[in-house]
Amino acid sequence: MPDNPQFRDETGKVAGIRVLPPTAVGAHYEVSLSTKGTLEGSNYNSLWTYTQVQRNDCSIYGQGDEVLTHRAWRGNLSQRERLCPRQGS
Repeated sequence: MPDNPQFRDETGKVAGIRVLPPTAVGAHYEVSLSTKGTLEGSNYNSLWTYTQVQRNDCSIYGQGDEVLTHRAWRGNLSQRERLCPRQGS
């Protein structure tokens, strides 16, 4: 077993690219991605949207958000409530 097991394995596709008005530092884009993968052995799906600026010096700066969903438990609702009791119960 490796000393540093893989934390995240992900594949996906670009869902869309939108060209935004350029900024003073360069071209501006919005990118949306749809991905799926494993995170520490748990399967998940995610949606990403971020913006990036391709600067005049040819470097790229980007920032954005991700929504990640995964199945956190298995079984029926009564089993889940025993594992995760409501506050005040």
